[in-house]
Amino acid sequence: MDREDLESRVLELIDYTSATMKLKVKKVLDSGAIDIDSADDNYVLPKIILRALLKDAEFSVGSPIGEERMIKKEVDNIYALI
Repeated sequence: MDREDLESRVLELIDYTSATMKLKVKKVLDSGAIDIDSADDNYVLPKIILRALLKDAEFSVGSPIGEERMIKKEVDNIYALI
């Protein structure tokens, strides 16, 4: 794989994940589990929801069985660069 292919694939995954997260926002809000009327008028609750969506996204792009330790190390190394 060359650099352009890699970048294209990463961007494709980001687009897919973003679209999926946007659909799940409605599911979260429709669930009734969040008291929207009592929420403060700031970004605390939206950030909480975003963190939950990101956690869900992390599981949806999980690693193949048996490779979790190796992949976690690579993820941590890349995360350190961000």
